[in-house]
Amino acid sequence: MRNLVVQQWVTVDNIAAEEDGGLGFVSGEPFSEKTDPAFKASVMGLVDSVDTMVLGANTYTQTKDYWPYAEEQGEYGEKLNNLTKFVASSKLDDAPWGDFPAATVTRDPVAPSGSSRGSAARTSGCGGA
Repeated sequence: MRNLVVQQWVTVDNIAAEEDGGLGFVSGEPFSEKTDPAFKASVMGLVDSVDTMVLGANTYTQTKDYWPYAEEQGEYGEKLNNLTKFVASSKLDDAPWGDFPAATVTRDPVAPSGSSRGSAARTSGCGGA
């Protein structure tokens, strides 16, 4: 059985986005020359430790137009975009991800975490629909 790493943004209003639905608060290179090396190593260690990302339909809808094109995210964005992705949804039929391989839509959000041995699976946001 694989490990499941949960990354979740918790907000008072249940929306991890700006009023217009944008994600400007995550734009920009995540690391600069001022970034604490231990913090960078921790963040990159997390993305290096997973090989699969499971998104809820709402999180997928919010991020699909940003992450595949976020060249300013540097090495972190490149690694995130190249992860195998699953989108848990009862309504979506497909889940394109820019020029990267499309995510697989699954009706069972637990299935990807136990689908194979190896690196951990990471779930991010997991809204419904």
